[in-house]
Order: sequence, then C-alpha cells, then structure tokens
Amino acid sequence: MKRPQPIALLMAAALMSPACSCDPTPTPDGGTPTAEPDPGPDVGPSGNGLQVSNADVRSCQVLFTTNGAEVPNVEFADEVTGEFIPKAPRFALAFAAKDDASLVGVELARFVFEGDTVAPSLTSATCFDASGAEVTGAISLVD
Repeated sequence: MKRPQPIALLMAAALMSPACSCDPTPTPDGGTPTAEPDPGPDVGPSGNGLQVSNADVRSCQVLFTTNGAEVPNVEFADEVTGEFIPKAPRFALAFAAKDDASLVGVELARFVFEGDTVAPSLTSATCFDASGAEVTGAISLVD
C-alpha cells in the first residue's frame, strides 16, 4: 500500500478544518477586541436653527444674545454663503443667497452651544431682498 504524501495530508486537513476559527485576534494587551458601537445615522449638529418667512429675503445680518454660552461653530445651508462672529454672550452672523431664489423652508444656519444650552434671543436682525431693500420681520429661530 502506498503511503500518503505529506502535501496530500496538508490539503486534506485544510479542507476539513473550518474556514474561520471565529476567535478574534487578541489585542496587544491580550484582551478580546470589541466592536465599535454603531453611531447611527448622521443627523448633523443639534442646537438651534434659523429660517426666514418671507420669500423676498436674499440676505440677512443677525445678532443674538445668549446666557453666556459659547457658540463654537455655525453651519450654513448649501443655498447660502455665510459668516459668523462669536463673542460670548453674543454672536453675529450674516448670510446671502447663492442664487436669486426663495429661502423659505430652508434651515439657513444651525448653531450648537458649549456650556449651558439655553436658546439664544434674537437681539436684532436686518434682512434684504434682491434689490437691497430692507425686509422686516422675516427671520425666526427653530429647534
């Protein structure tokens, strides 16, 4: 009787062994790695947002007062170009539409607070239409 060749034994052993040992590779300190928790869907920053209620508005300058909380960042909608200046307890922002189109229904800016999270109060706002004429009472905060 012929003796099985060593390569044939290795092949047979490989075919009979499970494809995966299902044991995770240990971490450098000998522990078992854990899976990263699923952060869920990216919902963007939380805080307050800003909207306009008049279809004629194309730009605004807005000043807010907070309870002292800092505003580290403001994210502007794709439909506008914007800038903001943080200086607790106030912050100012300005935005202008990229196109000559209504901004109603668009969350134009969203800001997040550090520290106590109390909604800001709208200190002053001046908005303008496409020709530069002032549009009054056209801006509001949203959660």
